[in-house]
Amino acid sequence: MVYYYRIYGLTVKSDYEFEEAIKLEKEDVERIDVVVEEKELPPEIMGETDEEKNKGEINVYFLERNKGWFRWYGCGSFVMTNGNRIEYQTISGCNRLEINELFLCLAFFYILYQRGMIAMHGSGLVWKGKTIIVSGQSGSGKSSLAEAILKQGAKFLADDTVALTVNENGVWAEPAYPQQKLCIDQITEEMRKSYNMVLLPEDRGVAKYGVRMPDRFCTVAQKLDALIILQKNDEITEPAISEIHGADKMKYLIQNLYKYDTYARVGLEADIFKKCIKVANEIKIYLISRPAEGMTVERQLELVNKVLN
Repeated sequence: MVYYYRIYGLTVKSDYEFEEAIKLEKEDVERIDVVVEEKELPPEIMGETDEEKNKGEINVYFLERNKGWFRWYGCGSFVMTNGNRIEYQTISGCNRLEINELFLCLAFFYILYQRGMIAMHGSGLVWKGKTIIVSGQSGSGKSSLAEAILKQGAKFLADDTVALTVNENGVWAEPAYPQQKLCIDQITEEMRKSYNMVLLPEDRGVAKYGVRMPDRFCTVAQKLDALIILQKNDEITEPAISEIHGADKMKYLIQNLYKYDTYARVGLEADIFKKCIKVANEIKIYLISRPAEGMTVERQLELVNKVLN
C-alpha cells in the first residue's frame, strides 16, 4: 500500500501509514519531495550490539549533511539521504506509536536539516492574523501558554517542531500534522469527547497523549511574525515581556532550534546559518520571564496579546 501526505510542507510518498498526518489523493500530488520506504538495512546499521541488548537503553546516531542514520533500541533503524529519502527497518514486536514518533520527530528532522530548512522547537500558532512560535526549554510552560492561545480561537501549524522555509519572499512556517502532544492535566473533558487520543511513549518519564485535532489545524504555510520564548526566573513574582534586539536575536534564535544539541555537535552549515540571520532580521523575538512557581498563564496571554496588537 502506498500513501501520500503533506508533512512539514513536504509532499511525502510512503509505504508506512502515518495516522497523525492528513492524507493526499494521488491525483492531487504534483511532485514528490520525500520517499519513505521499508528496506533490509545493512548489519552495521540494523544490528543491535550486545551492550545495547544488555543495557536496553543505548541509541546510536550518525549525521552528515547528505546522509544520516540512527538505531533506536527495541524499535529499528532509519536512514535519511539527500533530504529526499527515508529507508527504515523495524524490529518485530516494536511499539508502533514509538515508531511514529521516531519518524515524525527525528527522521523528518534529519530530512529538514539535509534540505537546509530550519526547524524550531515549539508550537506554531496562527492567532489574530499573526503567526507566532511559542518556544522555551522543557518545563518553561510553553505547552500551557500555547493551549491558552488555542482556547482563544487560534489554529496550530505544528506542536513541537516548526519547519521554516526561508526564501526571497520571507520566512514561512509550514504545517506539520494535526496532532498535539499533551499531558493528562491539559486534556479537557471536551477534548475527550471530541477527538481521537492515543497514549504516546513517555517523554522524559512524563506520560503524554497524542490528541488528533484536525479542526484546530492550519493546513496552509503562513508568513512568520514572531518568536516568543518562555523562561523561568526565580527572582520575579509577575511575568514580564521584553523584545530582543540586535545580536541577541541570533543568540536566542539558535538556542531554540529543534534538537539544538545536534546543531551544537555538527555545527551550523553556512547556508542554514545565513537563513537563521534572515529569520532573525525579519521577525520579532520576545522573551517572557515568568515566576518559577505558580500559574500565570492568563497574565502571559495578556502580554502576548498586547505585543501582537
